[in-house]
Amino acid sequence: GALVLGGESNVAGGDENPHGWEKGDNAVVLGGMWNTASGSSASVSGGYINEASGEFASVSGGGGNEASGIAAVVLGGLNNKASGPHASVGGGAENEASDECASVSGGILNKAIGEGSSVSGGNYNEALGTSSSILGGKNNEASDSYASIVGDILSQQEGGVMKEE
Repeated sequence: GALVLGGESNVAGGDENPHGWEKGDNAVVLGGMWNTASGSSASVSGGYINEASGEFASVSGGGGNEASGIAAVVLGGLNNKASGPHASVGGGAENEASDECASVSGGILNKAIGEGSSVSGGNYNEALGTSSSILGGKNNEASDSYASIVGDILSQQEGGVMKEE
C-alpha cells in the first residue's frame, strides 16, 4: 500500500508499473501541499508541488521539484529535476541532473548531463562529458570526458570552455 500522513491535496500511489506490481506500492508522502509519490517505494517528505515518480526516488522538500529516475534524489530548492538513475540535486533553483549518477549540489540553472558528471554550484554551468566536473563559476561547459573546471579556470587544456555571456 501507499501512505499519506498529512498536509493537503497529497497523493501516494499510482498505476501498475512494468514490473507487474502496483506503481506507487510503498510510496509515502509525509506532508506539505500538492505532493505526489507515484513511484514504487518513492517518497516526498514535504514542500509543495513536488513529485517522486521514479522507483525508490525521493524529494525531501522545496517546491516544484521532481525525482523521476530510479533512486534519484532532490533534497530541496525550487524547480530542480533528477531524471537519471541514481542522479541527485542538492538544492538551488532550476538545476538538472539527467544521466546516471549525475549530480548538481546547488546554484542556479546548472546541468549535469554526462554520466557521473557533477556541478558543485555557480550559475549556468553544464557538465556534459562522462565524469566531467565544474566547481562553481558562471557560464562554464565541461564537454569532454574527465574534464574539470574550477571556477573559471580550466584544469586541462582541452575539454572545457567558458561560454560567451
